[in-house]
Amino acid sequence: MQKDVCIIGAGMAGLCAGTYLQMNGYRTRIFELHKLPGGLCTSWKRKGYTFDGCIHYLVGSSPPHSYYKFWNELIDMSAIDWVDHETILDIDVPGPEGRTIFHFYSDIDRQEQYMKELAPEDSKMIDRMSAAARLLQKHEFPPASERPSELATIVDWLGWLTVVPILPTLIGWGGTSNFQFADKLKNPILKTVFERIFEGEEFPMLILSMQQAWFDARIAGYPVGGSLAFAQRFADRFESMGGEIEYGAKVEEILVEGDRAVGLRLSDGTEHRCEDVISAADGHFTLFG
Repeated sequence: MQKDVCIIGAGMAGLCAGTYLQMNGYRTRIFELHKLPGGLCTSWKRKGYTFDGCIHYLVGSSPPHSYYKFWNELIDMSAIDWVDHETILDIDVPGPEGRTIFHFYSDIDRQEQYMKELAPEDSKMIDRMSAAARLLQKHEFPPASERPSELATIVDWLGWLTVVPILPTLIGWGGTSNFQFADKLKNPILKTVFERIFEGEEFPMLILSMQQAWFDARIAGYPVGGSLAFAQRFADRFESMGGEIEYGAKVEEILVEGDRAVGLRLSDGTEHRCEDVISAADGHFTLFG
């Protein structure tokens, strides 16, 4: 006998939970407030352009990165056209002699050469940055496990031993912010670039090095069609396995009997009974709304 599960929200979490439940023999229904799937993973088109509200790049867009296997459990990754951008970011730097457009290239060697031509006086710091990216490229971080942490075995946890060779880089680069890195630079243009590279916010240089490692290896591409088309693939897979999505369904209340969730009440007054309820909606809304 199939067990009924109600899921609140057809965002990525709700769609993935529903698909895995369908794989394991459950009867799953998702109730979504919006008329489209994806939740925060969305995009929209205007005047020939795609404006994306979510995915800038997707780690595991291609093998050999192990995350590709996890994505591929849920959708056919080979059916997606991926773009690996040559230039990841341009930064407009004003100066006394005019504007400079700084290019952040995906290729580590090209980026290193480009920065040294711009700021030869900062070659030592540029070498440190490039070396960190090349080292991280050789070691997958964080190490991927077949199971979530709640179900991890001792063998899974031993996978973290693979990061020992890069521990000094993780600690050193993780404790160095982009502003601290900029303070050590002599070239005024390069200094401004690293102060602005995270839109003026302070972040560890480790994040930048990891991104550079992924982009160079071409394992962090952008899906053609944008986030909404990507999310739609998950919704299609879920429904192809017999899952049901009810759009325009605002959940007003989680029905509780004897300290156990037994179903949902929608804003139109209809009740939907089930044996388990999963809220993949906003946590604050779930608890207080």
